[in-house]
Amino acid sequence: MLTKWRNFFTPARVVFIFALVYLSLLLGQGIIQKRNLDAEKKEVENRVAKQQVLKAYYQRTLRLLGQDWYIEKLARTRLMMVAKGESAFKIFSAGIKEEKD
Repeated sequence: MLTKWRNFFTPARVVFIFALVYLSLLLGQGIIQKRNLDAEKKEVENRVAKQQVLKAYYQRTLRLLGQDWYIEKLARTRLMMVAKGESAFKIFSAGIKEEKD
């Protein structure tokens, strides 16, 4: 019985079996790494897309801040300022709550 196993496990077969096990482990790790990298790539692409949207918003806002009418609009709405010669009135209505920004 022992000679039967000795004949089966020749040095060439042992090396071949170790090579198969090594390659299967190596391939398995490669597949896991590829999945992780694909997930990370999608996450980075999503972050880049969000940053591009923010960049477009800030560029538009910056372009608008260079225009006088927009600055005047911001001063009137956010800072409650009035132009020279104008009077400001605040009207209160019963039952309606004032909205805050």
